[in-house]
Amino acid sequence: MPVDVCCVTSDSELEQIIALQTANLREIVGEVEAEKEGYVTAVYTLEYMKKMNACKATVVAKAGGKVIGYVLVMTREIAVQHRLCASLVELLKTIPVAKTSPTVLDEVSYVFCGQLCVAQGYRGLGVAPRMYNHFYNQYHNEFNYCITDVAYDNVRSIKAHEKSGFKICASVNHDGVGFAVVVWDWNNNSDHTDDR
Repeated sequence: MPVDVCCVTSDSELEQIIALQTANLREIVGEVEAEKEGYVTAVYTLEYMKKMNACKATVVAKAGGKVIGYVLVMTREIAVQHRLCASLVELLKTIPVAKTSPTVLDEVSYVFCGQLCVAQGYRGLGVAPRMYNHFYNQYHNEFNYCITDVAYDNVRSIKAHEKSGFKICASVNHDGVGFAVVVWDWNNNSDHTDDR
């Protein structure tokens, strides 16, 4: 079945995102599947998701009209309203844009990937890079960087982010779990030009 990548256009799609998020939470998938397939950490309510989507449209992958993947697009104004994301916003006040730069990430134009998830039957088929390509095409003219954090033990997710162009630049601890802060520099990005 063909997979289409686009931005969210309805509350029904947001509800499907919530269902996919819930099915892939670390505490739901269990230890073995989390290690093999990856997982999501943050929990977002439908109300919060609507605020996020009203600000910047979420990217989704759909097969047969059903959401099978998503990348949540989150501005710093929305991020500070969520406990886990707010701590990442604070951390960006201390992370330099480059090793030799006095400028920190908080001082530049950035957008967050609030969460990335692909349904189990569609993993390993290039859906995540296609969604990130769409994300880039939609927002690279507004922002210079895309930032997120990924639990260090979520190896599949770290690899997916690195494959899409993210680089680990720092570490953060959320509730006793170590996370890699990853940054995708859109200033030097020539590989992400279409969504195919």
